[in-house]
Amino acid sequence: MKTVQFVFALHDHQPVGNFDGVFADAYEKAYLPFLDLLEIYKGFRAVLHHTGPLLEWIEENRPDYLKRLARLVASGQVELLGGAFYEPILPVIPEADQVGQILKMSDWLEKRFGTRPRGMWLAERVWEPTLPTAMAKAGIEYTVLDDSHFASVGVRPEQALGYFLTEDQGNAVAVFPINEAVRHRIPYAQPDETIHYLREMSDAQAARTVVMADDGEKFGVWPDSHWYCYQDGWMYRFVEKVVNNRDWIQMKTFSEVLDTTEPLGRVYLPTASYSEMMQWAMPPEASNELDEIKNDLKERGAYDRAHTYVRGGFWRSFLTKYDESNHLHKRMLHVSGKIAALEAEGQGGAKLDAARDHLWRAQCNCAYWHGVFGGIYLTNLRNALYRHLIAADTLADEVAHGTRPRVSYLAKDFDVDGAPELLVETPDQAMMFKPQQGGILVEHDIRAANVNLLDTLGRRREAYHKKLEESGSDARVKEKDLGKYLAVDWYRRGALIDHFMGRETTPEMFRTAAYPELGEFVTGPFELEWETVEDSAVIRMKREGFVTLAVGAIPVLLEKTIFIPASGCANRVEYRVTNKWDVELEARFGVEFNANLLAGNAPDRYHEVEGANLGGENSLDSLGIVKNTRRFALVDEWMKLRVQWELSTPAEHWRLPIETVSDSEYGIERVYQSTVVMPVWKLKLAPGRSFEAVIDYGVTQLD
Repeated sequence: MKTVQFVFALHDHQPVGNFDGVFADAYEKAYLPFLDLLEIYKGFRAVLHHTGPLLEWIEENRPDYLKRLARLVASGQVELLGGAFYEPILPVIPEADQVGQILKMSDWLEKRFGTRPRGMWLAERVWEPTLPTAMAKAGIEYTVLDDSHFASVGVRPEQALGYFLTEDQGNAVAVFPINEAVRHRIPYAQPDETIHYLREMSDAQAARTVVMADDGEKFGVWPDSHWYCYQDGWMYRFVEKVVNNRDWIQMKTFSEVLDTTEPLGRVYLPTASYSEMMQWAMPPEASNELDEIKNDLKERGAYDRAHTYVRGGFWRSFLTKYDESNHLHKRMLHVSGKIAALEAEGQGGAKLDAARDHLWRAQCNCAYWHGVFGGIYLTNLRNALYRHLIAADTLADEVAHGTRPRVSYLAKDFDVDGAPELLVETPDQAMMFKPQQGGILVEHDIRAANVNLLDTLGRRREAYHKKLEESGSDARVKEKDLGKYLAVDWYRRGALIDHFMGRETTPEMFRTAAYPELGEFVTGPFELEWETVEDSAVIRMKREGFVTLAVGAIPVLLEKTIFIPASGCANRVEYRVTNKWDVELEARFGVEFNANLLAGNAPDRYHEVEGANLGGENSLDSLGIVKNTRRFALVDEWMKLRVQWELSTPAEHWRLPIETVSDSEYGIERVYQSTVVMPVWKLKLAPGRSFEAVIDYGVTQLD
């Protein structure tokens, strides 16, 4: 009789920082129903992978699930897949962290289920050819990848019914191809169609293996999938079909196939992920062009034959596409290096162990990229990664230096853009400046709260924005007229961003980036010096540039000096603007600060401006001007923070939100990213005269 080996595997994941309600909803709609189904149909076998954040949530909130799962594992009905515990993109974290995260997952599963996983799930199926070395060091024997990985090197679908061996530096692992044809049929085609396909794949002579491996959320969390899979009964009908044909459909686990079936050969795979991911990583223009190429192939009837060779970019391209992702990634590498250096010096103990675990949580992949799900656009996910990264950094510094007041400096090209940044650290704060890019502040960590105030995301063009601009487009949107919120930022959002504007500029023009910038100080390079004076860091930056007015380009010297105390978060910035020409300089001068307090419209987060009653217009997503004020603040009662500014010279107070337009599984939506507060002064400087202002910029914790 012709038979086929069928492996059914699900990958269940919720990221670090996701809301408790999202965990609970996914559990009720997808994870629990599938467990119930397995207990009903003992003849249906499965391989399950749960990521670390999800396992921790289940253990704390739904522990009975683990007890029931343990019984299925003990009976042999379920095999557990390992992986890197906090679901990082494995190739972009240091090898020691790769091995450590995999071992943490294997140890966790062995402790609770009495079995050590032989295989692992790769986050987003992101493969790079050096991975077998770390996998082998962690005791992993196999992993699972899309069959498109194999097709790209010439392995045809009919040749991918089993597993291959691959290696790096002699370190070998097995790789199973996921069958695209069956993955696309489940659960979208009728069960009989999948059974028919498996019949076509069966053979009386060869031990052929068909692998279905996909996200568990596809079966209950994705739009309409819970109704389709469980309420309407698709999953029950499919499982019954498989079980009723068990005389020729042999349900197997990966380990059983590995132990009883010879490999199909040796293969070397390129950098790859699933096709959508590789396209999402591309710049929007290139992504839209790739769509045009695919459509052209379809019209010519050549797509089925050619599509495996039409590839997009690869995952690391997100670090080019999103500067904010690259910044977070490089800060993560820096903190990982700190911890590794302390370990190399023989340091250890509970504090360093806790630092390492926070670091690994900060490596969770979801906030580093963006596709059809929110990803990097979701402020709660980014905030969670920074929260853990800052905690790891603080603990590592305490191991190295204790908690005494101190100031340290590190000038280094952190983000690999060819120009050095300056990192200033104290026990209470960490601040990173980009002197070659406007002398701006791009990270401001408040260690007591484990928050980066400048964790914002600039607005940029995305491939799907094209749909919002096309009349008659079928774009799925969560609110009307989203196109009016499309804007592209031409500079990096942060703090201490120095603007020269005309009298006609308004906050609304500034919000939409539709105003003329008269100066060249926002992105221009500044000279930099630093020293420690009376236990405070003193950062001096200056630039000679031009402000272009109707009378011509006027040379201006802009100087800003930042004072950062060795303890506490009360900082001071001194500005001096000098007219270096023989004509009058008349313009508006504004200093932009961004702050992300996570919610643009929440009653516990609001503006305070001295001398102004904002009433119902005090939310963080409000827009407006208050004239002639010296003190203002952003208050966050949820995080118990007050970010405050005090000016030596009264100014206009501008406030406005930064909101992005991004895709999600339920449609394109508007997402609050940060609040801009900007003191604006009207300058009228005679030749050779200067304007001076002091900004006291600090953070206090609420009682």
